[in-house]
Amino acid sequence: MRDRMQMPRKLPLVLALLLTALAALVLSACGGDDDPVDGPDPATIAPATAPLYFEAVVKPEGETKENLDSTLSKLLATDDPGAMIREQINAAFAEDGLSFDEDVDPWLGSTMGGWVSQFSEDDGEGAVAFAVTDSDAALEGVDKLAATGGEESTEAEYEGTSYKLNDEVAYGIVGDFMVLGTEVGFQQAVDASAGESLADDADASAALDSAPEGTLFEAFVDVQGVIDAALAGGAITQQDLNQPGVQEQLDMIGDGDVVMALAAGSDNLSFEASGPAMEDAATSDIVATLPSEAWLAFGAADVGTTIATTYQQFVDGFKQGFQESIDELSPDLGDSLDPGYGATPSIPDIDEIVKRKLGLDVAKDFGWVGDVGGFVQGTSLLDVGGGLVIETDDAQQAAATLAKLRQALSRERALKITPTEGGGFNITTPEVPAGAEVGIRDDKVVFAFAGVTLDEVLEPSETLGDSDRFSAAQSALGEDLSTSFFLDMATVISLAEGAGATSDPEYQAAAPFLSAIDYLVAGGGTVDDRSIGRFVLGVKEPSTSDSSAAVVTP
Repeated sequence: MRDRMQMPRKLPLVLALLLTALAALVLSACGGDDDPVDGPDPATIAPATAPLYFEAVVKPEGETKENLDSTLSKLLATDDPGAMIREQINAAFAEDGLSFDEDVDPWLGSTMGGWVSQFSEDDGEGAVAFAVTDSDAALEGVDKLAATGGEESTEAEYEGTSYKLNDEVAYGIVGDFMVLGTEVGFQQAVDASAGESLADDADASAALDSAPEGTLFEAFVDVQGVIDAALAGGAITQQDLNQPGVQEQLDMIGDGDVVMALAAGSDNLSFEASGPAMEDAATSDIVATLPSEAWLAFGAADVGTTIATTYQQFVDGFKQGFQESIDELSPDLGDSLDPGYGATPSIPDIDEIVKRKLGLDVAKDFGWVGDVGGFVQGTSLLDVGGGLVIETDDAQQAAATLAKLRQALSRERALKITPTEGGGFNITTPEVPAGAEVGIRDDKVVFAFAGVTLDEVLEPSETLGDSDRFSAAQSALGEDLSTSFFLDMATVISLAEGAGATSDPEYQAAAPFLSAIDYLVAGGGTVDDRSIGRFVLGVKEPSTSDSSAAVVTP
């Protein structure tokens, strides 16, 4: 059937155009001759019912263009990333007798979009659309791209719109766009351009408008629509949705839409996902209270609830999976499941096994756990250490759990457990000179590892919140969001090189890129009735000016 797209063999032409869009975005952001203007909205030709939709600024302008230029210059270790990438893109096109500069760039507009409307395990329906500045040149350019695949294009028409089919990929001009996709996807674009489109959907428009300013790429996901499409196409079954924990996760998202966005700052790239605000969503600022020497820090809110929920989902999933296995095997085993063979196997009781082995009731013994923060510090392999802080409002129950943990660890012959005042204990082992300390202080359970003391964990001379490097990362993340992860890349590189990584050819090839990464930071929170999770990659001037080592392979 010509209107079905089997992903492995029908995407080369579309992927070639996506590569074209990426090249145009990078090249135009890094010093094109003309100052691009806002282009047409791809949502105006996307079907209103599309559960998956994305759009991108192919040729940014103004501050967005300047930011992308600045960030890529650092990350790619060159003063002119556009020239470097243009050379390689043109080389890739030249292999098929084409030229990006001559066959694509002259007609490519400033926006693009795409959608998936139906899908199953191995195929789907959808299209991508590229804004064009010259329809005739666009058709000529795509005809040349299509010809490189060895398949002859055939003429077709739908609702008065002419298009072509090449290896079951349909392409043609719809309004201000060159549209490529399955035949059904192309026809959907024609219908949407003449009727109701995704741009007419108030909820979808509001969700897309929630993306931050300066966004280069954003995607819209109608969660319930994706589930319905996946069920209809056989990609998932109702049994899959009935698995333990799945519905709880879907309930957390709710009936609203999820939006993902990629944006560039002058010295960072950020990715975020947002959805309807979740009720009672917890955040924590515990990371900022950890020692300033930390090069890796992480934190999470209300971890006790998460432990209990996750553990129960694991237990339920194990029981269900075990029962399904028994049900599948029973018809084949036949008489082997009679009383003489021990009858039908019983489902192991995970709770009892854990209690017997560790003496812990996971669902109850960790209910006291509140916010949790941890860190690693040290500038050489010999002084790497860290700690973990667990806040609690039930110190008595925390002490009881630690007592059970100490008893379980005491059964390990390789460990030496020494009780300390206040219900804590020390852990040492002959193989590792520096052990660990565990204690309860000021309504906090504290773990200190590898030479770090409990005092250093709880009362650092300076916290991450006081340090400039963490403050810069937190500022890039956003003042309204709480940090849950922080990594200082410079220290990681120093540790790797101290361990001899510089002699590794693969590391040498990656060094220009790695030295340009300043930090990684992630976090989340609720802003304007939407829950947001954001990840930021900070960049800086690389430690080497040798841009020849930075090679981008298209």
